Amino acid sequence: RLMRSVRHWGTTHYMELNDRKYYAKNPHIKPAGRYLAQIKCFWVLLQYIDKVDCHNAPGTFTRIAMEIGERSYGIVYVPDGAERLCNSHIRRSGDIRYFVIVDEPEQIQRISAEKVHTYATVSDRGQVEYYPANQS
Repeated sequence: RLMRSVRHWGTTHYMELNDRKYYAKNPHIKPAGRYLAQIKCFWVLLQYIDKVDCHNAPGTFTRIAMEIGERSYGIVYVPDGAERLCNSHIRRSGDIRYFVIVDEPEQIQRISAEKVHTYATVSDRGQVEYYPANQS
């Protein structure tokens, strides 16, 4: 009922793609590219939402920033071929720990695990599979 009201006000639009239902601010936005990356990061956030003290979407390399207890975490999506860029960002990031989402587990060996809390893949249906950070 809430979503019907929000749609009625014109602040969000309903769409279907690949048998999934989405709500978006703009009717022309499709869950692809940077929006798909944000959706994948959101699925990981949902796995930890009961432990998270606060979170936001900073719009930087870190798609979702969150705090659990006294520790800061970033959820990042690394497409195939962007592993070196990921390593560079992680190296310069201070004491943040990362949840690194990759398309394929083979990418893990190309990413430095120094500040990685865990790696993950996210299916088109939102299923999250985790891989230990010591795998790289």
